Amino acid sequence: MASTEDDSVLLGYLSSLLTSHEPVVEPIEEPLACLKVDVGGQALLLPLSELSGMQAVCGPLVRHSEHMWRLNEYGDDVFLDMRQELDLQAVDYSQRNWTGHSLKLKQLKQALLVDAILGPQKSTNHQIWQKFNGVRYTLVVQ
Repeated sequence: MASTEDDSVLLGYLSSLLTSHEPVVEPIEEPLACLKVDVGGQALLLPLSELSGMQAVCGPLVRHSEHMWRLNEYGDDVFLDMRQELDLQAVDYSQRNWTGHSLKLKQLKQALLVDAILGPQKSTNHQIWQKFNGVRYTLVVQ
């Protein structure tokens, strides 16, 4: 296969991963140490073992693709937006008045955009875990 064919096959595969909206449910045997965050009024738990850092972020951000944003047009940092996955109202991160946080992911060279960090919390055995672009999360029902 020529390198251009390899590239097109790889790009097709990566695109299919990024556009998948099917939740992947994963059973978890034991409670996990998690970080509770807020995205559009929906509380989520994210496993602390999969996070490598966090930072405050404010708009305007630059749209990179449907679910991804950047600090600037040429920046390396890519931020994932989960609002569409969670059926939440979209936010225009390009507005100057948006403020929130980015949570850096260990396995991916990306970060997750959240509105607020609510603090540490242990998961329970009955929670249903899903994946979005490689990010494991569970909804917190209040």
